[in-house]
Amino acid sequence: MLISVAGEIFAERGYEAATIKRITDRAGVNVASVNYYFRDKLGLYTEVLRVCLHNGRLALPPDSAGLSPEERLTRYIHSFMTSLVAAGRPSWCGRLMILELAQPTPALPHVIEEIIRPNFLLLRQLVSDVAGAPLEDETLGLLTHSIHAQCVHWKVSRSIFPYLWPDLRFDEAQVRRIAGHVAAFSIAGIRAMASPEVPAP
Repeated sequence: MLISVAGEIFAERGYEAATIKRITDRAGVNVASVNYYFRDKLGLYTEVLRVCLHNGRLALPPDSAGLSPEERLTRYIHSFMTSLVAAGRPSWCGRLMILELAQPTPALPHVIEEIIRPNFLLLRQLVSDVAGAPLEDETLGLLTHSIHAQCVHWKVSRSIFPYLWPDLRFDEAQVRRIAGHVAAFSIAGIRAMASPEVPAP
């Protein structure tokens, strides 16, 4: 309850303008509970960001070891997409993350090192595996960022979908179809960039 209320208020007012008193009043809890569980406002805010980032690192299931690189990448993309847009995710998460990226707080480096960087490095390795041939570091980085951006688009652009795709529903089947499209599109791009006939950018 406290995390949800805090997320709503941080998303409404931003980190600086949000106050612990406003959060605890709306949540109906004592101010001391924030200090006890989170130490201070930054600790509470950092935990809210963790919730927005699906509470941790993405990991492939143990049975993925025997799959092809393409299948492992597809599984990763599906897991990432599910963590971003699956039905039931708090609506304030998207607004808060956009605000955090536009106006970074001291919490951002913590969640980058704890969650975002490990996930990104896993994705980078999966891209390399699909390529099946050595790629220049910049090319590998561009491919990895391209896949990440395709997935994040479905989160940050959610407010415009009612106008551009009115009947879109982020149910499990639709999320799987979107993830499958992102994976197929990305795999084709990786293969093209890894082909010796394609000049480096």
